[in-house]
Amino acid sequence: MGFQSRYRRKTKKDSSDKNNTTILPFWGFSYNKDHSYSHGTVYTTDSMGRPKELHGLDANYYEEFVRTTESPSKELESQFSQLLFKKYKDIWDTPYIYPSIESYYKSTLSSKVGNFFLIGALISAIPAIYFLFKVMVGPFWITALICLVCLGIGGFVSEKEVEKKYAEKPFLHLETAEKEKLWDDYLRTMTSAYGDEMGKILQEAAIKKKGKY
Repeated sequence: MGFQSRYRRKTKKDSSDKNNTTILPFWGFSYNKDHSYSHGTVYTTDSMGRPKELHGLDANYYEEFVRTTESPSKELESQFSQLLFKKYKDIWDTPYIYPSIESYYKSTLSSKVGNFFLIGALISAIPAIYFLFKVMVGPFWITALICLVCLGIGGFVSEKEVEKKYAEKPFLHLETAEKEKLWDDYLRTMTSAYGDEMGKILQEAAIKKKGKY
């Protein structure tokens, strides 16, 4: 039977993206977050905890995974999904596996400059936590701001540098020995996350997606 074509659930307005979560991207699904509005009465509570009615528009936020590319193998997908739902009751709680060897390879690339800022964010977070517990508002906000700035710069620089490195040396341009090692590591993540039986199905599906390389 395989997976449904869409998995949707309600979420909060400020929820973080879950694009790099669940097994679904491996099987051809893409993540999307959106909202809709409905008319009617919304029930809430006032500051005293008493029921309160609000009339008008109610915003409904949701996130979903939608199949956007064809499954590498309907037969393997059916076998895998049957085993998956015996072990995991909720598709949203399944371990993530990179959808392709290229995306896995990109995850192994890093940025020295970006890492420098990320380490700076971690170091500045330590005094920020200390000042928070000591209720030292001024020093807390200064160190917290430094932490956030370093985090933002580090994330931005890392993303740009990784994209540059990948463009300069994509997976297909690697030496055969490098490709072999990456493939072994990539396939090993599948059995590590899902065990031998399900992991081997994922390995077969990964090879069907790409050939070997």
